[in-house]
Amino acid sequence: MKTKFDDFVNERYTLTIDDTTDDFETQYVEWELEYNINDIWNQYKENKNFNDFIKKYKDRLLDKKDELVEISKSCWNDLVKIINNKPGDDKLSYLDEIYDWADKYGVKINTKK
Repeated sequence: MKTKFDDFVNERYTLTIDDTTDDFETQYVEWELEYNINDIWNQYKENKNFNDFIKKYKDRLLDKKDELVEISKSCWNDLVKIINNKPGDDKLSYLDEIYDWADKYGVKINTKK
């Protein structure tokens, strides 16, 4: 089932879907690196300009090259492969790829203060 990007983010203005793990004890996760994209996410919520959002998002991700290479060279190389692809019509799939990359390498992408 495909979901339009605007329908998805307008639901709760988040980039991820809440799951039902609130009822369970969750383990503490120690992240290798954290990105706070709250500022550019809030700008997107106001102006709904995806192209502007994705440009700033890419710049923010690529800005931490040294820290990403410290995690591993493949962490950096995998991000570059994703970033070099254009989002196309399926914006959610593109953002999912970034989140999958982040999960794989222990990188937290935070959209909240």
